[in-house]
Amino acid sequence: MSNQDTLLRQWQMLRQIPRYPSKVTAGDIQKRLAADNFEITKRTVERDLQALSTVFPIVVDERSKPYGWSWTREAAAFNLPALTDDEALTLTLVEHHLRALMPASTLGQLLPYFKMAAQRLSSLPGRAPARTWPDKIRVVQPTQTLLPPAVDGNVQRTVYDALLKDRQISARYRKHGASDPADYTIHPLAIVQRGPVIYLVCTLFHYKDIKLLALHRIKSADMLDDQSRRLKGFDIDQYIASGALGFGSGADIKLKAIFVADAALHLYETALSKDQVLTRLDDTHTRHAPCMRMARARLGPFPFSRQPWPSFFTGVSIPQCRLERAAPITALLYRRPPCLALPVSKHHRAVGVDHRADR
Repeated sequence: MSNQDTLLRQWQMLRQIPRYPSKVTAGDIQKRLAADNFEITKRTVERDLQALSTVFPIVVDERSKPYGWSWTREAAAFNLPALTDDEALTLTLVEHHLRALMPASTLGQLLPYFKMAAQRLSSLPGRAPARTWPDKIRVVQPTQTLLPPAVDGNVQRTVYDALLKDRQISARYRKHGASDPADYTIHPLAIVQRGPVIYLVCTLFHYKDIKLLALHRIKSADMLDDQSRRLKGFDIDQYIASGALGFGSGADIKLKAIFVADAALHLYETALSKDQVLTRLDDTHTRHAPCMRMARARLGPFPFSRQPWPSFFTGVSIPQCRLERAAPITALLYRRPPCLALPVSKHHRAVGVDHRADR
């Protein structure tokens, strides 16, 4: 066998070895190499691994047979060719913005690449475009920023791994307002991050109704050997579109409203729905009607007499969007009224709101 064949074979062997704590046996490597048309014996693989371990940070676990090989946990990512500037920038942005949504096992595998990406960017000249880009972009929430609640790292790892492997979870969960946690058997369906809070979409015990569990309220979690139950036809995008992560539940409504013209300007560029209609009434008022659809319950819980409209009316100042008679609005929204015309206080410039329940 030529030196070139040996080099290619050993390079392929190194690619087959996982990072600790995962491991692979010499027999498994031999089978994978055979699938790539490298016809060698298991004994040759073992000799190659021993030789490679003197050069590269790979180790063997000899506590039980068959022995397993792995890269050390702290080993630098071994990649040919080296990362380009664009690849390093992409990995840096992934680390900053998606870290909270990654399974622990995936994150552990990517950490060496994140480190390599940081080193690559830091080695570039001070004004290199790829190096300065992370300092030029930010993601800002349109509402009041809230600090994320503390999530137990072990709980998060267990939940994410169980979701990844479709396994059940035995957990102790403290419901909102409860003083003590209770025991739950959880069938995980999805993870959703809503603002600073991460929610586990799931079913409980033998029930089929979908629940949302705030990850920071799970006090302990153990992954079970039993497979989780996947709901037939469940689609996370459809579930979100149904308004499940809004305020409450219920059918959609059609909202007809009149705004001060300046307050409605942002609706021309960032519509509330694809079928919204904006009509200029005069120099001071704009009508938003009648086909804008939104989750009915998103409006219900807000005390309109003292609070501004919900955060999706970004750009509308408080004096222009407060309304009186909170109780009639809330009650009628939940009773599906045919029509409601509301007066506003004299110091408000808006002239009225009309809510029509969508039949």
